[in-house]
Amino acid sequence: MGEFDILLLGVTGCVGKLAAAELISHFGEEIRLGFGGRNVGKTEAVRAALAAQYPSALKVPIVQVDTANREVLAAIVRRSKVVLNLVGPYTAVGEAVVRACAEGGVDYCDVSGEGLWQHEMIGRYHDTAMETGARLVFGLGIASAASDLSAFVMAQYMHEKHNVKLSQVHMVWTKFEAAGASGGTVSTLMAEGERSSSERHLLRDPYLLHPAGSRAHLPGQNRQTTPLFDVDSDRYTIPWISSDVNTQNVLRSYALLDYSYGRAFTYYESFAGSMGNGFFNGLIPAMIMHFLLGLLFLFLRLGLTRPLMRALLPKPGEEPSAEALDKGCVEGLITAHGEKGCYQVTGRLTIPFEPGYKFTSISVSEASVLLAKAEEHDLIKAKRGCLTAASCFEALLVEKLLSRGIKWEILD
Repeated sequence: MGEFDILLLGVTGCVGKLAAAELISHFGEEIRLGFGGRNVGKTEAVRAALAAQYPSALKVPIVQVDTANREVLAAIVRRSKVVLNLVGPYTAVGEAVVRACAEGGVDYCDVSGEGLWQHEMIGRYHDTAMETGARLVFGLGIASAASDLSAFVMAQYMHEKHNVKLSQVHMVWTKFEAAGASGGTVSTLMAEGERSSSERHLLRDPYLLHPAGSRAHLPGQNRQTTPLFDVDSDRYTIPWISSDVNTQNVLRSYALLDYSYGRAFTYYESFAGSMGNGFFNGLIPAMIMHFLLGLLFLFLRLGLTRPLMRALLPKPGEEPSAEALDKGCVEGLITAHGEKGCYQVTGRLTIPFEPGYKFTSISVSEASVLLAKAEEHDLIKAKRGCLTAASCFEALLVEKLLSRGIKWEILD
C-alpha cells in the first residue's frame, strides 16, 4: 500500500488550492493526502495559508516533484494510490506524469480541457494502462465532466423510465457566470493557439477521442458553427467555446460504455445566455457575441497579436479574486430525443456556484477520492485504461455531485 491515497500536484495554482481545501475539509483523516510541487517553498506557503482555516493542513506531507527526471518521478508516483494532477498547461507539462502513472499502474486524474493532448495521451498510454491496471481519467473539470455526466444522466433516465435509447442530446448553456480566466487558463489558451492548422482541424473532429478502430458504424455528428435559432430552448444560440472537447469526451464515454446510449446517438452543445427569440433581443446579440469570440480566438492564434494578448490578459500566477470566486452559477438545458422519434425529454443542469474553479475543484476532488477508494466499488475496480468521467464512475460521481448541491432535474 502506498504512502498516500492521493498525491495532489499543483497545489499552488487556483484550482489546486481549492481542491486541497476540498480534500482537507470534506474528507480529513479519511484519506492520506500529500502535496507535490516543484518549488517546496511555495508549496509550504500554500499549506500554511490553508492551515489558517484548516489546522490539519499542517500535517499534510510535501514531496518535491521533478517531472524532468523520469526515474525520480516514477518512484514518486508509486508512493500514492492516485495522482491528482492540476499542473498546466497539460500540453506543456502533463505527459510525464501520465506516462509515470500508466507505467507504474497508478491511478491518475486531471482537469485537462485540451482535446488534442488527451488524444495524444490515449494513443501513447491507453494500452500501457490496460496492461498495468492504471485508470487514467481526463477532463474532470467543468470541461468536460458537466457535459459528460449530463449525457449519461439523460441516457439512464430514458432507459429506466421509457426503455428507449437515445438518438440525440443537445445541451444549451442558458447561464454561465464564471470568475474569469486565471493566468494558468490563459497559458493553456495560448498554448492551444500555437497548434498548426492541421492540428486545429483535428480538434474539430467529434470522434477525436474515440477508441481506435473502424468508424464506419458511427453516426454523423452535428457541430454548430454559426448563430442559430434553437426550437427546444426557444432562443438564439451560438457555438459554445468548449463544445468540441466536451463532445469528444461524451462520445468517448458513449463508446467505452459499449454504445449503450444508442447506436445512432449524437451530441452537440450551444450557448444561449440571456439571448431571446426575437431579432433585436436574440439574433443581433448572438451575431455580435459570435463575432467577438471569433475575434478573440483569432488574436490568440496570430503571431502579430499574440504579444498584445499576453500583455492584456492575466499572467501566470494571477488568479480571480475571492469575491469573484464567491459568485457565479451555471444552468444548462438538456434536450434528449429517443430513437425513432419516440419521446423527447428536457432536463436541466444547475451548478449553484462558480463553475471554472469551484465546480472543477469539487468534481475532481470527489473523483480522486472515488479512485482512492476503488476497492470499495466493484464498478470502478473493473475499469482500466484512459477513461472519462462517465465511463469511469458512471452514476457514482453523479451521486457525489448531487450531494454537493449540483442538480440534474427532469422538467417533463
